Amino acid sequence: MALTLIRSISPASLPSLREDYYETLSLCYQSLGLFDKAKGALLAALKSLSHNDPFIQVRFYQRLGHIARQRERFHEGKDWFKKSEAMAKKVKERSSNLAGQLILDARCGEALCERGLGKFKQSERIFKSLLQYYRKQTDKDGEAFVYWALGTTQRFLGNLKEAEVNLRQSIQLYAQLRNLNGLAYSRCGLAGVLRMKGLAKDSGKLYRTAHRQFRKGRDNFGMAYSFCGQANAARMQNSYAAARQFFKKSITKYNFIKQKGPLGFVFWSLAQLELSLGNMSVAKRYLRRAEACFKEVHDKRGLVYSYLGWGDFFQRSQNKKALMFYRMAKGRAKQLDLKLEQVHAQARIKSQSQKHLYKKLGVNLSAFTHYSSLP
Repeated sequence: MALTLIRSISPASLPSLREDYYETLSLCYQSLGLFDKAKGALLAALKSLSHNDPFIQVRFYQRLGHIARQRERFHEGKDWFKKSEAMAKKVKERSSNLAGQLILDARCGEALCERGLGKFKQSERIFKSLLQYYRKQTDKDGEAFVYWALGTTQRFLGNLKEAEVNLRQSIQLYAQLRNLNGLAYSRCGLAGVLRMKGLAKDSGKLYRTAHRQFRKGRDNFGMAYSFCGQANAARMQNSYAAARQFFKKSITKYNFIKQKGPLGFVFWSLAQLELSLGNMSVAKRYLRRAEACFKEVHDKRGLVYSYLGWGDFFQRSQNKKALMFYRMAKGRAKQLDLKLEQVHAQARIKSQSQKHLYKKLGVNLSAFTHYSSLP
């Protein structure tokens, strides 16, 4: 509705507000997951600036950085964030508080891009540092965002206890700010942690709550994300028919917004479901599609999961080949500091449960009833 209304207006009829028109149009496209169009509208806004206000330019550069990140072009995103940081530093003398806040926002964006490139430990250190600065600035919205970024990064690293604490803090702050979209994403982050701890039912509830908000806001990425989360929660509760339905909905949304990395994880999860049911030919097809997605966007973490999936696939019939994939997964996971994936690969290589190591990470293995049971 909003997009139709905005597009019905000619920017030529609003010469003094042309940049506002294009920026609003970009925001609508971004919320719908139409990231290429969002970028085009924002570049048009930059070109139509009636005055060289550096603060507006910094804001636009950061928006372009986030759009590039959402398009899985993390090097491009880093370039935009660095450009915004450099400009913010130049204008710091004019308004030190605002410029300082913009510098923090740029560094936060750079850290998210580093995470997208597989530098999880480095990103965690940056987020922890930024958190202290946001607190000094009394920027609650920025603080809530960094708690979310830190918590989701720690979840990838296998630091589930710290991840849960930080994500709950993000939820609390977003609730106070009444930022419903931020609240929904933080709930999804926490739902992912709870699923890894074996609390599939609680995880599913959080994903459902988040999904309702995403649907209201027509956030296609959020809907795809929460559909996949609900599917995995259902899979872990042996509700296979429901899981398949949610996975199919997630695939449709991710295809619409052209998100290859997350789509790869949907295919990987579907492969896990089919492996647990012994449908080997179907599982093989999904593993191939997952691997293709991960390779296309150079998703290093995704490739670890791909190797684990192939190891599980060959474990029943070709043990040597399975061991090869588990070793590849372990080596790549070690490079990326992914604790849970290292433990899982090691357990498969040694054919031992490694329960004490899973317990140390906060993972409840007794909740997993599947053959190849990574959540």
